[in-house]
Amino acid sequence: MHTKGKLASPSHLGALVLLAACGGSTSGPATTTYQLAFTQNPTSVAADDVITPAVQVELRDAQGHVATNAVDFVALRMYQKDSDFTAALLGSSYKQPVNGVVTFDDLHVDEARSGYVLTAHIGYGAAISSGAFDVAAGAPATLLGGDVVPVCPGAVEADVAVHVADNFRNGLPNMPVTFTVTSGGGSIASQTPSSGRTDSTGTSVAKWILGVGHGENDLAVHSSAVPNASLAFVAVEDIDDCP
Repeated sequence: MHTKGKLASPSHLGALVLLAACGGSTSGPATTTYQLAFTQNPTSVAADDVITPAVQVELRDAQGHVATNAVDFVALRMYQKDSDFTAALLGSSYKQPVNGVVTFDDLHVDEARSGYVLTAHIGYGAAISSGAFDVAAGAPATLLGGDVVPVCPGAVEADVAVHVADNFRNGLPNMPVTFTVTSGGGSIASQTPSSGRTDSTGTSVAKWILGVGHGENDLAVHSSAVPNASLAFVAVEDIDDCP
């Protein structure tokens, strides 16, 4: 049986992990030095897809050989390079080695970002870092936005925004968006981006010119990228935040 001991500083190959091997000697336990190394780095995937090939971390002894008898659990964590942003690493991220190798075969991430990095460590010891990888948004699945648009009495225009996203609310760029006035006699003065497609965050904004004296103002939004989804906006006078 092994008990955890002090973890030395990481080298370019990995962190040296000192583990005490209990035995019958009265002179104290012997120590085995383990070194962690990513032998299969994470690869870029789409949101919620399992990272393949499976990420692998190897435990090595002081001579650089695979420590086939090692039993200590290895834990993974994730962060975004050069950022304070953190996202959940989903799947089994705390596992024991088999013949000196830990295989993380069900890892996935549903937050689309670039520059993610995994770290691996044993206990409270120093960690090693993987290569960077990206998570891209999945297929278009929904339109986000649509609701009551509060306007001040006498207002002649309002800006409305729509977000084209995947199942995990990750925005999708360059998706077509169409704004259509359905009642009230108003019009669409402009759309940003002017191409009629979403920007890099998956957003499209329309400047809606409100009709006067034609009853309720309503606006419908569609995208051919998500043909079964639609949104509706209605302009309603709201004096609470008006000058």
